[in-house]
Amino acid sequence: TCFRACAPPICLRLESFATFHEALDTYFGRAATVEKVDPRLKKVNAERVKVQRMLDAQDAALKKFEKDEIEAKRKADLLYGHFDVVQRVAKTLWDAGKGVGWKTVQEKLKEGRAVGNPEALLVESLNPNDGTAVLVLDDINGTPGRVKIELRKSVQENADAQYERGKKMRDKTKGAIAARERTLAKMKELDERGVDI
Repeated sequence: TCFRACAPPICLRLESFATFHEALDTYFGRAATVEKVDPRLKKVNAERVKVQRMLDAQDAALKKFEKDEIEAKRKADLLYGHFDVVQRVAKTLWDAGKGVGWKTVQEKLKEGRAVGNPEALLVESLNPNDGTAVLVLDDINGTPGRVKIELRKSVQENADAQYERGKKMRDKTKGAIAARERTLAKMKELDERGVDI
């Protein structure tokens, strides 16, 4: 009896539920519901990811082709800008390699660099195995550029090979742009069609 006098009266509200689980959800709070994902939406999203990867790869290839085109033209221009010196160095290296041997040529280059011979300083490296040399030539702004030449070829042939490489890169750039446009169209089509695929 004392307990009733001390405790405040309790008012209970009666609610009815359609299912026992609904009553439990109300009493304990709603359990996090797992949202069901439409399998068609999963397919579309997977396709979008795939197309985006293609776009990223095409963008990287485009940048590389454009850079390679510019670099090839720059190398050809460097060769033509130093035509006489390149011709003299290439002929000297080729003839000396065939005459005294490549090992002796390497030693003479090392000695020439040590005493500051300008033509020896142009030769960064020499590869007797394939008859090539890497020359360091300054452009009109004084910026050095490395150009690999074939010693048995003329300066014009080496420069033309660089120009041809630049043209190939330009063609690859055009092809990459066309492929990128097709990929963008595919992405747009995915966006427009949505889950109706």
